[in-house]
Amino acid sequence: MARKKSKKNGMASGLFEKVRRNRGVLFLVIGAALLIGMGSAAVRTVLSSGTFEIRKVTVNNIKGYSFNEDEGKIRERYLGRNIFSIDLKQTEGLIRNDFGHFKRVEVRRILPDTLYVEIISREPIAVIDSLGGVIIDREGFVLDIGNEPKNLTKIIGVNFIFKSPAKGSIISNRNLDKALVLLKAVDEIFSGTRTEVDSIDVSDSRNTTLSVKGVLIKMGADNFRSKLEKLREIIRDPDMDIVDMNYIDLRFDDAVLSPR
Repeated sequence: MARKKSKKNGMASGLFEKVRRNRGVLFLVIGAALLIGMGSAAVRTVLSSGTFEIRKVTVNNIKGYSFNEDEGKIRERYLGRNIFSIDLKQTEGLIRNDFGHFKRVEVRRILPDTLYVEIISREPIAVIDSLGGVIIDREGFVLDIGNEPKNLTKIIGVNFIFKSPAKGSIISNRNLDKALVLLKAVDEIFSGTRTEVDSIDVSDSRNTTLSVKGVLIKMGADNFRSKLEKLREIIRDPDMDIVDMNYIDLRFDDAVLSPR
């Protein structure tokens, strides 16, 4: 009996010794469990608190275009929700997907109750002379159809025979691509004076033409940048007034100027 009792005491002593040696780990596990429990309770409190209910959605629209209706839709979607229930990156993606004419979206929280949405809208740069006017940005994204603003460059020679573009789509068209490349070069070389280009005609594959201040500019089929640089020098000539020209032909090494 004494031997059995001694054996039991030895087992108990060994177990106590193991607990004593590992009490630091035990305390750490217990502490972590308590913190997790407290954290979960805190999260539930925050998510259910009216303090963090979204009462204001501020939308800052940079270079906006036809935006009022979209702004209302964004506010309606997020007002009244808990501000911490909003996944910012996911929300940015959702807004971009739902409003394709937004080029960039950034969403931030302003505690306790404001959601701040900063948007850069796609900027209209030209109108295609078809379907009553197809307004596009520099990527060929369709912003509107059936409208022809006078302050935008008109693109002539882009036809939609088999399929008309839809608002919110990107047009894939060889002639349009040529016109957009030319517009970009004009914008860079003439430092923001693009609005003086009345129209671009890409209907003739051998000779793209511009209308600048009502004057016809014959560009040929290639080397647009070097020809535009030549045109810039002609326009900068203090003895030259481009409006006195009937046309300017840049297809040759030496520009041909035809006065009115």
